[in-house]
Amino acid sequence: MVRAAAELKKDVLSHIEEYLAGSLSGPQVAEWALSVLVDKAFGSKEALLEDCLVALATLHDSDERFDTARADIGFFRDCLLGKREYHRDLEVRLAKGHVDIEVRGVRKRFPLRRGSKGGD
Repeated sequence: MVRAAAELKKDVLSHIEEYLAGSLSGPQVAEWALSVLVDKAFGSKEALLEDCLVALATLHDSDERFDTARADIGFFRDCLLGKREYHRDLEVRLAKGHVDIEVRGVRKRFPLRRGSKGGD
């Protein structure tokens, strides 16, 4: 199900609030977040929503030490509410024949060479 960004933002905030209040468990929130991530292709202006959902999707473990920290979930909530700024410092996108790398809003495209071996 494809959702409009405003509706998805409302749903993400609702799930964050319910998780932080203890109404929803981590695995419940993770299952929901994964279902959204599977169905939605995110645009470049939806980085915050995508990153929130990825963070929520890691809440699947029964051992909270391996989950996203509650403080980080609270940070994402505050960013969605406009209380804090969110910046993705580095974004890497792999596409056919090239890699796009964006650092602090500056994007560069690097062609991939056939037969090249990394790590040299």
